[in-house]
Amino acid sequence: MKNNGKITNKLIIILIVVASIFAIYIKANAASTVGSASIGYTVNNNANIGDEITAKVNVNNVNVDSSNIGICGVGGNISFDSDYLEFISATGMSSPYAVSVNKNNNYKFAGIDFTLSNGFSSATDIITLKFKTLKTGSTTLSLANVLLNDCNNNKLSVTPVSKTITIGTPVIKDSNNYLSALSITGYTISPAFNKNTTSYSLTVPNNVSSVTLNATKESAKATLTGTGNKSLSVGANNISVVVTAENGNKRTYTITVTRQSAIQKSSDNSLKDLSVPGYTLSPVFNKDNLDYTLKVPNNATKIDVKAITNNEKSSVKIVGNTDLKVGNNVVTVEVTAEDGSKKTYKITVTREEEKKNEPVLDSDATLSKLNVGGYTLSPAFNKNKFSYSITVPSNVDNLTVQAIASSSKAKVTISGNSNLKPGMNYITVTVTAENGNKNTYTVNVTKKKASTSTSSNSGTKEEQKKSNENYLESLVIGNGEISPKFDKNMSNYEVTVPYESNKLDLTYTASDKAKVEVMGNKDFKVGETTPITIKVIAEDGSVRIYTLNVKRSPLKSNNDLSDIKVDGKKLDDNFDPDKLNYKLTVDGNTDSLDVEAITKNPNAKVEITGNKDLKEGNNVVMVRVTDENGFTKSYQIDVEKKSKKILGLTLGQFFALLSLLLLLLAIIIMLIILIKRKNKQKEDIQKISEGTKIEFKPEINIGSRNGTDDDTIYPNGNLYQDSKLSAEVPKQLSEPKKIIDDDSIIEADYKDKYDLYDDVVTKDELYDALEESLETNNSDKLKMLLKQEEVNRLKKEIKEKQEKLNKSSRYDTFDDDDF
Repeated sequence: MKNNGKITNKLIIILIVVASIFAIYIKANAASTVGSASIGYTVNNNANIGDEITAKVNVNNVNVDSSNIGICGVGGNISFDSDYLEFISATGMSSPYAVSVNKNNNYKFAGIDFTLSNGFSSATDIITLKFKTLKTGSTTLSLANVLLNDCNNNKLSVTPVSKTITIGTPVIKDSNNYLSALSITGYTISPAFNKNTTSYSLTVPNNVSSVTLNATKESAKATLTGTGNKSLSVGANNISVVVTAENGNKRTYTITVTRQSAIQKSSDNSLKDLSVPGYTLSPVFNKDNLDYTLKVPNNATKIDVKAITNNEKSSVKIVGNTDLKVGNNVVTVEVTAEDGSKKTYKITVTREEEKKNEPVLDSDATLSKLNVGGYTLSPAFNKNKFSYSITVPSNVDNLTVQAIASSSKAKVTISGNSNLKPGMNYITVTVTAENGNKNTYTVNVTKKKASTSTSSNSGTKEEQKKSNENYLESLVIGNGEISPKFDKNMSNYEVTVPYESNKLDLTYTASDKAKVEVMGNKDFKVGETTPITIKVIAEDGSVRIYTLNVKRSPLKSNNDLSDIKVDGKKLDDNFDPDKLNYKLTVDGNTDSLDVEAITKNPNAKVEITGNKDLKEGNNVVMVRVTDENGFTKSYQIDVEKKSKKILGLTLGQFFALLSLLLLLLAIIIMLIILIKRKNKQKEDIQKISEGTKIEFKPEINIGSRNGTDDDTIYPNGNLYQDSKLSAEVPKQLSEPKKIIDDDSIIEADYKDKYDLYDDVVTKDELYDALEESLETNNSDKLKMLLKQEEVNRLKKEIKEKQEKLNKSSRYDTFDDDDF
């Protein structure tokens, strides 16, 4: 440090001496002017705010006497606007010249040729200046008080030239320097292309002297170099593609192509095993997987890496396993095959920070008490229940909320308890534990509407019809593991996602007519907990809040699928492992599906649900892939099962058609019966017209004589009541059975009671008479009614016959007495 101070002091002294000599030199020769020159700047006219720019002070157009050698002395002041430019440094031209800039003296510069003999007579840069741009606009670099002298102490005429610089706002340029595809025609590189992997390998036979390298850039604004035909020499050939982003950032992808020698050597550059004693690699070792992770405690500064080659003629080189620093360290295991081809395995070792004796933070984020304005909560308060309801009168605008945390170290925030509006309101009580855990309690407050004289009950009924269902019926996280298992009645969950996920892939269904709002689902930070709020709003405005506390792991997942097959066929010909939702339609006879999920990671586990007992309509088949670190990815297949068909018809259509045919058949049968009855009536009328004896057939069967069952009524016999009589009477009234012998009824029994020509006998009268005869064991009344009914019918038939005879004039008329 002392030596550096001495050197600095010497330089300062030398520059002071130079400046003094030059000042005396110029002053002594100020009166003499010979020749001319111009002095100005070389600098880029355009810059962006925050740029560092370089401006060179140069002397041009030198015109001196031929007897003079050139310019030996320079001096003047650098002039600039400090609002636009910030001076950084100045560097003078090299020996034998000495040039200095004194920023403390109005940026005065002075320079001299110590030999006083050489000088310069052509365009020369004498000072290099560096500035930083401070704000947008135009500013000018200029020179003042400029003096130039030749080596004979003559003063030159000087023309200073200023320079204008325009400072603009920097344009943010695209930084994407990734490839979207990389291949060699006719061959497969190893490992499979991934835009984040920059090193690949390939072995070709000895007779292959060249290959064609193909690459596609991910951004249209980037530039690409290195593709095309590449010649190969025997052994390892590194061929590279360079992607340059718009902002100038470069990324190089290299494929090591090993051309085998004429004498075949092994190209096996893989490992049989890779381990670190005392630790566990993640994921489990697989010779085709090149990237692994490992955590070690703070006191571990090195690790012992065991690498066993798959071929005994291969060699291994391990780098980076010592002097581990806190944080991430990369250990490489390079395997060189017998033919010279190489493969590199990488272990990212995370050394933990030194743990301090920090106290364990309280994680309790529950309430021990919740009171809202003295109203009774529904359901009753329980610290593990997070949704409640109350109803308040129309004159209540604000509510006092008493919320006491279970832990004295937790914080409670309340919102929504003021300025209540008619209808549905909700109050949220958020409890934040000492360690950051959060729980949100929701109180749905229904404020009654003020009654008015013009109001009707229709509005109230309409409100009562609105649904208060505010549940999530299902919740699936495609790129993370939820704990505990989702239950619509539970409001708080923990979710862990892998490093590559900075948001959740959510699939959910809500109650009918409910709306869903998701907040906070973005920008997860590694190692930190990010709360996501899912608000479900029912049709009536009531609210339920679900909280997902998301932790982003420093570990990457390895749970992608390479394909899904259903009943032996590809689900999608263009299967994308990052596409998590698919649709499939099956016929109505399909009751189950054979689903095969093919993983990229051989150690990943697959669980398939929902592919059995398919119902008609929509079915959901879930394919869950879990890697060694416990990270889960869920693929969902929506299966639409069509209705079953019979004779080309759905079940509904088939049964509708069958019902129609049966109805048609019933109508045909009824028509046949009606036609037969109509024909029978015609036959009876024909018989009457021909003088056939009319037999009266009463409409009831009231019993039997002496136990016989010949369906004939014997008025002089004994009646025995059948057990089925009372049930069959209404039916038998409509269908007469046998005639009654006129002589068996003695006229004296009924002549005084009934008028055989005036009374009309009804079925009700016959039914009552029948009941009476059964109860009293006396059938006189029934006999009279039957006789009267017979006479009424005969009377009608005689009248019809008389009318017919009158029309034919074949017989004289006669009255009833004559008959």
